[in-house]
Amino acid sequence: MSSNQNQTTAAETTAADEGAQFSHTLIVPIQKDGGGTISTLTFDEPTIDDMILAEETSTGTNAHVVATLSRSCGITQGDFRRIKARDYNVILRKAGPWLGNG
Repeated sequence: MSSNQNQTTAAETTAADEGAQFSHTLIVPIQKDGGGTISTLTFDEPTIDDMILAEETSTGTNAHVVATLSRSCGITQGDFRRIKARDYNVILRKAGPWLGNG
């Protein structure tokens, strides 16, 4: 394992333990609808209301998770869906405790 991978793993563990908020610098920045680039996302712990609204507006587990996470970082679902799988998997590990997976 490279030193860069070790740093990422340590950062992920720390972020998951921070509690109410974490940031993730995207490996592959995304282009927003209407212009602009997103390279870092800051996620606030979702509220029950966020989770209920996500459930009401989505079908399927992945859609529900995407809706919840996009609300918690303040971007549209359309923009969030542009995130590459590598970034999404890291975000899922960091947000796992909030989503009942940690």
